[in-house]
Amino acid sequence: MKVILEVEKTENLRNAYRELTSYTEQVMGNTEFDIELRDNRTRELEEAYYQSQFVIYEALAKGDFTKMADVIRLNAEKVGAQARVFIDRDYIYVQFVKGKHYLYEIVPRDHAVRETVADRTGSELR
Repeated sequence: MKVILEVEKTENLRNAYRELTSYTEQVMGNTEFDIELRDNRTRELEEAYYQSQFVIYEALAKGDFTKMADVIRLNAEKVGAQARVFIDRDYIYVQFVKGKHYLYEIVPRDHAVRETVADRTGSELR
């Protein structure tokens, strides 16, 4: 089941997402769900995120998260926005903020491990 949550501006996307996930788990019980966040994005912020995707997936494959964070910040600056990047063992959290507008993206980290192993072995992990 997809749960769509409209999210207000936050300083720390990782903490906000954890709280939203915890609350949603309490409400949903044993029902499996995916959370989709609705933010207040603009085309400019979407373009900054689009330009950042390359380095995000490269970091997932190679592990260079410092470079990733630097490039994401530069992409934000190009559109006059600020960026914050958080990482935990499950996700990379990317937030762009420009004035009253904000974009939130949460990228799962587990896909990178599966794809990297599959690329090396020529088969998929199941």
